[in-house]
Amino acid sequence: MPFISLRISKSDISDTQRDALIDQITVLMTDVMKKRAERVSVQISLEDPHMWAVGRVKASDMQGCAVRMTIDITAGTNSISEKEDMVAASTKMLDDILQINPEATYIIINEIPGVSWGKGGIMLADRTKADRENARRNASTAR
Repeated sequence: MPFISLRISKSDISDTQRDALIDQITVLMTDVMKKRAERVSVQISLEDPHMWAVGRVKASDMQGCAVRMTIDITAGTNSISEKEDMVAASTKMLDDILQINPEATYIIINEIPGVSWGKGGIMLADRTKADRENARRNASTAR
């Protein structure tokens, strides 16, 4: 965690846009949300703009593309102001790279309790406990 999923109402984006999205999302998660870059996962899905509508207007008929950016983080790890800053910075970043329609762009931050997710077959609570034990061992051997 964190896991960021982008759904974009375009049938194609350039390699440059894809790479910029991955890079800039990781930078924002590091700078704004204070997450470790090596733990940031980004997944991008391109969606048929004819199959996406807001207010009965298909994304294919809109000025700018529609985007749904879902950010999954561990509950309680970010302040309200960090989340507000992330929504604002993400909207700007998406517009800079994709030329979005702001009225058809949603940024959702899901806070998932640490007891409700795992990675690599290990629950977060177990991983956190193991990390603390390793840190204690390393500290005592360094003395």
